[in-house]
Amino acid sequence: MPLKKDERKQKYSIIMGLMLKGENKKAFDELACMCGEDTGLFVLADYDKAVSENQLRQQAKAGAE
Repeated sequence: MPLKKDERKQKYSIIMGLMLKGENKKAFDELACMCGEDTGLFVLADYDKAVSENQLRQQAKAGAE
């Protein structure tokens, strides 16, 4: 069931707070959960795998320059 505007705003505030504290993995998990609750589409993503793949892309891009 889609979240109401106030619920979505509250959850985004929590997620942003976690990011500002440097708790990126927890923020990632909260965002994935919130998106699933809001849209019904749950994404099964592993934070550590996503971060390592991003780092590899950044390294490859830096090596190509």
